[in-house]
Amino acid sequence: MAFKVQVGPPQIAIHQGQTVLVTDPDGTITWPSEKGLYFLDTRIISNWAIYANGESWQLLNGGPISYYAARIYLTNKSILTEDGSIPSRTLGLTISRSLSGGLHEDLDITNNSMKSVRFQLEVAFRCDFADIFEVKSGRIVRRGKITTEWSDQRQQVRTTAGLALKSRFSQMKFGTPACSTHSRMATNYSTHQMTVLRPATGLLNLRRCHNG
Repeated sequence: MAFKVQVGPPQIAIHQGQTVLVTDPDGTITWPSEKGLYFLDTRIISNWAIYANGESWQLLNGGPISYYAARIYLTNKSILTEDGSIPSRTLGLTISRSLSGGLHEDLDITNNSMKSVRFQLEVAFRCDFADIFEVKSGRIVRRGKITTEWSDQRQQVRTTAGLALKSRFSQMKFGTPACSTHSRMATNYSTHQMTVLRPATGLLNLRRCHNG
């Protein structure tokens, strides 16, 4: 007797305790969708993307390495910079994520060429603090006031949703050696830009920690 095998959409899902992270195979979180970082019944991060001089990265491989951790390997498209063009597949980007008291994220950039490169690495994310039932229905109602603040001293982004009875917040901390950084924020959308200077055959590690 024939039977039907149903395959779900391609995604990466990890969990730890009451925290769940669901992303696209390349590590991004597209919006609108049901993907995101969840704690209990609330979605904290609803959109996440990373760019090099405005160009998205190409997926090589990736997936969970345990129930609470995932690793994704990406490479660059051809990038136009002030110093000239960076050919495709010159750079490697490894995204390592784990859930433990929040989301810990390492971004490792490798320069495989014999020349130094300079480009802007941009990490953009959005927080909607939506209830899981709203996410499932596709009818998300924004409540209260969502504000985002950047601290140069702490290298930290904090997004707060002020509701009638309680306040929810998302806090993201950056460790960015060997690069200059700045951020710009809208009401519920944050973009963190880093000008990355990499020597030939160099490796750069960027650490980010999210606590919801």
